[in-house]
Amino acid sequence: MSTVALLQRLRAQAGASALPIRCPPPVAAETVVPSAEAELLVARLRAAIARRSYHQAMSRLPDPVTDVVPDLDLGTPIAPGVRLLEVDYEDLQPVNVDLPWLKLEGMARADLAAFDIETTGLNAGVGVRAFLVGVADWCGDRLRVRQLLLESPAGESTQLATLAEWLSSKRVLMSYNGKSFDVPMMNSRYPLFGQPAPFAELAHLDFLPVVRRQLREQLTNCKLGTVEREWLGIVRHHDLPSSEVPSAWHEWLRSGREGKLKRAIAHHRQDLITLWRLLDRLGALPGSDAGK
Repeated sequence: MSTVALLQRLRAQAGASALPIRCPPPVAAETVVPSAEAELLVARLRAAIARRSYHQAMSRLPDPVTDVVPDLDLGTPIAPGVRLLEVDYEDLQPVNVDLPWLKLEGMARADLAAFDIETTGLNAGVGVRAFLVGVADWCGDRLRVRQLLLESPAGESTQLATLAEWLSSKRVLMSYNGKSFDVPMMNSRYPLFGQPAPFAELAHLDFLPVVRRQLREQLTNCKLGTVEREWLGIVRHHDLPSSEVPSAWHEWLRSGREGKLKRAIAHHRQDLITLWRLLDRLGALPGSDAGK
């Protein structure tokens, strides 16, 4: 028996009149117009739900490709201890580009170089060197990706001199977190061999702070792999996680096994290509400006 019915029965037994039942007056429906902030929040929540659904779906898929060795060779020895790997790609990118983040317009693409390194350790500590140094630039109508692979520390002097030669004709260096890691790391190596570092005369376009300014509201995080997957639509096959790249090189030196090293080389090569993709896409965004 409900509380109201019980009260009615008790009042009746006591000779009192029935308890009147009063219903609240109807409330007129109020139209609520969502604010711009609310709409933005809803959009972010929907994007987050979509990303979570994607990752959940991907986690249920078998992952045989992570152990597939990419079809690439280890290049050609150019001096004791160092090898050159080179590959060209056709592309349709414009001959001239604007770099609003550096206040530069109409730059010839041949004056730009995408730059990236892979190191023998996860931190730039004593004894850590770059075992893989890469530059992606334009050679005629083809995107040329060149990598210098150390076979032993004896090749580092040639590696450094070759990199300096590649950059000698460039005006702009492009990197991802290169101002904080790649360039300081290389700058610390050149004096050990009595060579001048080639970076001081180059304008440096580091895409990481640009991505943080312009895309952080759209991305799970600002790691390069996340930018590729969630914004550029690039899916890497047989990729090697960055944390495993140093051990891949050490394993190759110890045992001669090439599988993980080739995956590390493919990982590094894709990093270089992605920098050019980023330049295209970021430059097309409205309000691309270093001050934003």
